[in-house]
Amino acid sequence: MLQRFFILMQIACELKTVCVAAVVDWPLELPLFELMPSTSQVVFEGDRFPLECRVAESQVDMNVTWIHDSETVRTDRDRGFLLQTRRLPGRTRITTLVIERLSAESDSGNWTCHVETTLGTSQLSVEIVVLSRKTVYCPPEVTDSNRGQYVWPSTIAGMEQTTPCIAGGAPDLDKSVVVAARRKCDAAGNWNDVDVSQCRYTSRTTQTLEDYLLVSV
Repeated sequence: MLQRFFILMQIACELKTVCVAAVVDWPLELPLFELMPSTSQVVFEGDRFPLECRVAESQVDMNVTWIHDSETVRTDRDRGFLLQTRRLPGRTRITTLVIERLSAESDSGNWTCHVETTLGTSQLSVEIVVLSRKTVYCPPEVTDSNRGQYVWPSTIAGMEQTTPCIAGGAPDLDKSVVVAARRKCDAAGNWNDVDVSQCRYTSRTTQTLEDYLLVSV
């Protein structure tokens, strides 16, 4: 009923009879709403970084804006912010924000694509951590073992990364335990050995043998 009311108000506005301009804060359901990248990113100062927001246009006027933390982002060539909007067939709007040169001091934080219409609002956010070139870190790396292949992203020295076990948890662990593969980047920027002790073997044959040994004990 509420959606029909606002659609009728939009029609009335277009007919120039009655027009009430208002944006409400109710959640807006959209058939397509995507932010790329969608997961947290660790990047380096000086790099070029694009953000892309895809949204299905509705039957009412739509406003798409970018927000960094609580500040609205606009095209600013001095700061290297470039905004572009294009439309694809099927009423899909793509709004792109390109940061030409990342700053470790000012560009870290949450970047949000905010959509508002008279029917409601919706938003998606991604966290970006911009590292100084002087920061000590462990480089991206892929490890492979009989308990799975894991991708480890760039990680600041002294921090630990965790990622879900590919084949689930080891059968002798309590089911309430949140299982994960773990790896720490030491203070010198070197990766420690991967800890996959909580993870199950990926081979079905090995899993069967492991289950048999546990039952036999």
